[in-house]
Amino acid sequence: MRAISRGDGGRRKQGCQACKNTRCLVHLVPLESRRFPIVILNGADFQPEDRILLSGYHAPMSAPRNVTLLLNLGHAFDHLLMLIFPTVVLAMSAELGRGYADLLPLSLGGFIAFGACSIPAGWLADRWSRTGMMTVFFFGIGTASILTGFASGAVQIALGLTLIGVFAAIYHPVGIAMLVANRENVGRVLGVNGVFGNVGVAFSALLAGALAEAAGWRAAFIVPGAIALGVGVAFALAARGAQGGAPARKSPAAAKLSRADLARVFACSRSPPPAAA
Repeated sequence: MRAISRGDGGRRKQGCQACKNTRCLVHLVPLESRRFPIVILNGADFQPEDRILLSGYHAPMSAPRNVTLLLNLGHAFDHLLMLIFPTVVLAMSAELGRGYADLLPLSLGGFIAFGACSIPAGWLADRWSRTGMMTVFFFGIGTASILTGFASGAVQIALGLTLIGVFAAIYHPVGIAMLVANRENVGRVLGVNGVFGNVGVAFSALLAGALAEAAGWRAAFIVPGAIALGVGVAFALAARGAQGGAPARKSPAAAKLSRADLARVFACSRSPPPAAA
């Protein structure tokens, strides 16, 4: 690629060799003194070089409607599955032979993991993939809930609840970030998402109590976990379709310049143009 300058007679002159290695359109517009040319980078987006080479990095785009709906459902499942145990613990006491005060601390590990694991979950989403992390969320929290339903003792129940908390921690730093990406009406989007989360909180006691009364406390974990797995399959398919249609966007992608390219551009700009013939 060439750096173009206009001298006497408007003839084109080739700039320095370094300009050929840049990945965007570069125009050198010299002033009258020809010592301080203006560098115009068309559509350039300055990113660190390691960020450009990162395979999972892509420009953010707002989620389609079906993906948005599934993300909101994920918020409902996030809170619903975290709050099943405080409701069914009364039904579990008869089978396990332990009182309410003895069983309730079993959920401590899950709530600690729910808060602590949100930091590594957000870090993995930035370094790897938000869509991939949300897929892990749906399949992970659904599987953990089903495993808790098949637990046979207090230790296994505690481990199952902790595993639920680990996967539930993924949603807030990852799912909400996907919802608000490139959104203009962020307040409305967050408001709708908050409604889904509160619905999960409200229906956790109602659903868990009804399932525990009808089929036992194990069904209160297994049935919502199986539904979460189904939502995870739908999300994976919807997200794959959204990514497949992403290249068809009309807006052109901004050019990416690493620090090395930026240095070459300004090195070229400081080189004086050849004297006119």
